[in-house]
Amino acid sequence: NNRTWAPHTDRSGVGLTSVPKAVSPLRHCPALIPSVFPLFVAQLWFAFVNGFSGQILFERWCIGLYNVIFTALPPFTLGIFDRPCSQQNMLRFPQLYRITQNAEGFNTKVFWGHCINALIHSIILFWFPLKMLEHDSPFSDGHGNDYLFVGNMVYT
Repeated sequence: NNRTWAPHTDRSGVGLTSVPKAVSPLRHCPALIPSVFPLFVAQLWFAFVNGFSGQILFERWCIGLYNVIFTALPPFTLGIFDRPCSQQNMLRFPQLYRITQNAEGFNTKVFWGHCINALIHSIILFWFPLKMLEHDSPFSDGHGNDYLFVGNMVYT
């Protein structure tokens, strides 16, 4: 092909992975930060509450399961099944890449906006159940609640 390609229409990288690459920052990153960050910050809030004693708020299997289900599976699922455009249309219309090239959908301002949103969610997720369970026992037999019970409330 003797045609001269501009940098934004370069054929390198066009293949099976090019279709998800065109929109992946718009779909994956903004969805991933608010879903992962609040539970990590909730554990930080718990560290302040228990005096950095080393206790964990969640069972270890909950943390592992959360990492697998909510962190690893969505990018794999979107990468395999999400096809908004055909490869031919991606080559024919390079303006489809303009949003990602100009960093309009995901930039520093958007990143910090999502971090602040996740921080607010972590405050709601941790402090509301902790204060709700602080003075009253949720069990009718009088048994008190422990940190793992609060952790399960925060987790769910």
